[in-house]
Amino acid sequence: MHYKDEHITNETIRIYFDIKNNQSSIVKPEQKEIIDSIDKHLQSCPKCSTHLYMVESLYNSEVKKYTYRNKIRKNLVYSASIILIAISIFYFQPWNKDQTEIPLIAKDDLIDSSSTDKNSLKNLIEDYIALKANGNESNLLSFSNERELELPPSYIEDRFQERQVKESNIRSTVSKIRIISPKNLTIILKSPLTFTWENFDGEVVIVIKDNRNTIIWEGTSSTKPSLTCYKKLEPGTYYWDLRIKARVIFKRKFFIISE
Repeated sequence: MHYKDEHITNETIRIYFDIKNNQSSIVKPEQKEIIDSIDKHLQSCPKCSTHLYMVESLYNSEVKKYTYRNKIRKNLVYSASIILIAISIFYFQPWNKDQTEIPLIAKDDLIDSSSTDKNSLKNLIEDYIALKANGNESNLLSFSNERELELPPSYIEDRFQERQVKESNIRSTVSKIRIISPKNLTIILKSPLTFTWENFDGEVVIVIKDNRNTIIWEGTSSTKPSLTCYKKLEPGTYYWDLRIKARVIFKRKFFIISE
């Protein structure tokens, strides 16, 4: 049963290993008989002894690999458990409960630039005009930030047109035409808005632009040195050109504040 051609079979070796490795169980008489028979045969058969040694070495090697893989799996599971516990402690740490929560801002609580107090805006622009008259180069937006006053978008200056105003001021020193009204950096409270000049009797074109460099109104006068804009202008910063033969002779700025 346990031999083939006077040598032990692989099935016999398997039974042999199972009995010897099962140390926790009580060895039955018939099992002990098998072990004793195989041991006796191994002592007298070098071939079976060598074969058993090779199979045993292979068996032990596989057992070690299996044990090592299981150990790796256990370590990975253990490490993952530690990471999950650490994350849980981080996110649910009790001291987080004492931290001040930032409340959500309701839509109605957002600052509405159109609701800026008219008097505060007027005072801001008046102080800004005074600074510009003294040669201060700060712009209206930065000045409003210093005053902690919300500046409506329609009042933010256009850098390109600001540069044109500055260049126009230089050219105006050699021009014969003189602007009577409105003066540069004027606050307009009521409409209509009338432009007047002197020392020129030819055709003059007046162009009004908003702070996005968009033309809002354009008028031409060829009979008298004045021109009136009856269009209602929304509150904001505006720029206006005095043009002769399509050439900008003057560029000025004014502010509209609602009444």
